[in-house]
Amino acid sequence: MKRRGFLSLLGGVLAAIKLPFESSKPITTITTTGTLNNYALGAVGTLRCNNASLLTITGIAADVDGQLLVIESVGAGQVDLSHQDSGSTAANRLGRESGPLVVVAVSSLPRS
Repeated sequence: MKRRGFLSLLGGVLAAIKLPFESSKPITTITTTGTLNNYALGAVGTLRCNNASLLTITGIAADVDGQLLVIESVGAGQVDLSHQDSGSTAANRLGRESGPLVVVAVSSLPRS
C-alpha cells in the first residue's frame, strides 16, 4: 500500500530540518484557530501558522507524494499536530511511530 507521506517525524523533530530553512517552494501563512482537518496544502514548502489561539491540525492533503513540509509557529497560539485523528481522511492523517501528539511551539519546529 502506497501512502502519501509528506511529513517525516523522527523522535518528534522534523528530520534534518533546522530553522532558518530555505526552500524554493512557496511559503503560506494561515491564521486559522480551532481544528483544521484535511488541509489542502498545494505546492507549499513552508506552512507558517500565525494563530492567536490553539490550532490543532489533524491532516494535510499533500500536493505530491513525498512532499517535504516545514511547519513553523509564529503566532501567539500553540500548534498541535494530532496523531491519526479520525477528523481527517485516512490518507491525509498525520502519523508517527509513537506518541499521540506533536506540539509546535512558537517560532520552532515540532517537538514531542
